[in-house]
Amino acid sequence: MKLLVSRTLTFQDPWPDGVDTVDEVGSVHLKYNNFPLSVRGLAQRSYEFLFGLKLLWLSRRYDAIAVGRYGIWFPVFKHFLGLRQRVVMMDIEWKNPMRGRIVRIASRASVALCCFTRGEIERYSRSYGIPREKFAFLPCAFQRGDFL
Repeated sequence: MKLLVSRTLTFQDPWPDGVDTVDEVGSVHLKYNNFPLSVRGLAQRSYEFLFGLKLLWLSRRYDAIAVGRYGIWFPVFKHFLGLRQRVVMMDIEWKNPMRGRIVRIASRASVALCCFTRGEIERYSRSYGIPREKFAFLPCAFQRGDFL
């Protein structure tokens, strides 16, 4: 199985054979963060949309795609285009309830939504009407060296 991972952080280097990565930070965050605060939200949504198109283009060579917080548009595109790749959403941060329709479509098109806390699972399930069974609990691990 050939896997594409879109992440803001890479916890493993190098990744195993068959796993390729694409940098979300360079494709989205570093670009919209340079805009004035008054238009930063619009810039973020625009770069997320463009990043989703980039993932759509890259995905044609992969069996499965794992997307991070900025990859929300890829599962939406996948849903409407009827693509067969399996999608897992990781590192989700849904702060804006106005994006509910996009979040629900992306969650339906994904096989799992990974959350670091049970509280996130409860909050996202309730706020967006997503069944709890769709979520995977991945405890967030901190190491002592992270605090030094």
